[in-house]
Amino acid sequence: MVENNEIELSEAEAEQYDRQIRLWGLESQKRLRASKVLIIGLSGLGAEIAKNIILSGVKSVCLLDDENLKEIDLYSQFLAPPDKIGQNRAESSLQRARALNPMVDVTSETKAVDELPDAFFTTFDIVCATGLKQEQLERINNICRDSNKKFLCGDVWGMFGYMFADLIDHEYSEEIVQHRALKRGPDDTEKSARETVSITVKRRAIYVPLQNALSADWTKPELRSRLRRGDPSYFVMKILLRFRDEYNRNPDPAKRKADTEILLRMRDELVKELSIPVGFISDALFMDVFGIISGAAAVVGGVIGQEVIKASTARFPEAEEKLRAKMDIVSEIGETRYRLAAETAEKAQLITALLPAAQDAAAYDLKEMLNRYKDVILLNEDLLTSCHMRRATQEQAVASLKDLHTILQQAARLRVGKYAKAVIIACRTAVSDNNTEALVKILQMGDA
Repeated sequence: MVENNEIELSEAEAEQYDRQIRLWGLESQKRLRASKVLIIGLSGLGAEIAKNIILSGVKSVCLLDDENLKEIDLYSQFLAPPDKIGQNRAESSLQRARALNPMVDVTSETKAVDELPDAFFTTFDIVCATGLKQEQLERINNICRDSNKKFLCGDVWGMFGYMFADLIDHEYSEEIVQHRALKRGPDDTEKSARETVSITVKRRAIYVPLQNALSADWTKPELRSRLRRGDPSYFVMKILLRFRDEYNRNPDPAKRKADTEILLRMRDELVKELSIPVGFISDALFMDVFGIISGAAAVVGGVIGQEVIKASTARFPEAEEKLRAKMDIVSEIGETRYRLAAETAEKAQLITALLPAAQDAAAYDLKEMLNRYKDVILLNEDLLTSCHMRRATQEQAVASLKDLHTILQQAARLRVGKYAKAVIIACRTAVSDNNTEALVKILQMGDA
């Protein structure tokens, strides 16, 4: 996760990323704004990833590709114009990529991956690799892990695609739904109804490197059991990566028949190597793995772009939990003050009634008068106790409201410019309505 202590959004950036700030908050947008991303491979998939990341508002994007633009690329690569055929794909994509979002610094690199030193990849916060051989992917992944950088890779072959993410040790927040019992009234102890509430919990995920994922031992019983689920996609990916490793290219639509035979031969070899049941990887799976279908590239590119954004941003459940705790305290104090006020008023009315009765009793029954005054003394002591309790709860309420005000200041900072006032009004309304969930949403999204 990149740090953003010195990052501040301008008014223009706040307006440009308004909808995103509403979704994940200003602090997360600042972290995204501090991220430097490397995208390797400007095929149709690389173009989709670049589009999504550039539009999100990162600090910089570097497009790396040593290949030249081909005519077949134009079916899915929308960043490079047709008149750039024969020129470098990364450089040909620069003008349109920069036009997507002038606030993002977009550069290009035309060297091959194998020609670049390890230090080159460590200058980025996140690396997205496409179109590489398995050995190259594993090398870059290991470099990223050693320098605690995020790594993602993926590919599209025809209608088939995959995505892999190695975020190393990643903390994130997740909303879960819980059911909470409700009371029918302030003085009713019986729980007769339930409400559904969403709470944010902190999660942690430990990722494995790509090398481990691709070298899994499928002869182990715990992995063999997964074969019964009937999803051969993992093995199709391994076969397509093997094809690229051996032939230094992807299956070619112009060589469909010959390449299909090669893929089926590789399938049979893999089935034998891993003792996979015959027929588990059907021939039909290799009928639509030629070229890059723009729709498939859009789907996989959207997923990878989303994962990059998630890896670059974060939400902070600690603040949300503290807000909930303070709101619970304020709510409990409010109920206590309401009860004490009612009891105080009732006892004051009793004293008002007992004093004339005691004075009247003095004329005919001194013992009755004494009893009435004793009742007045006891009620007066209760009143003094209630006053002390009300004072203590008042001090506690003031302290809790001050803490709550500090938290809500953070919510106000989730919006900038003209939107900050709207957030403050929304916070006041939520507090007045004792609506904790609305406050949490304001804290998360900067809006009610």
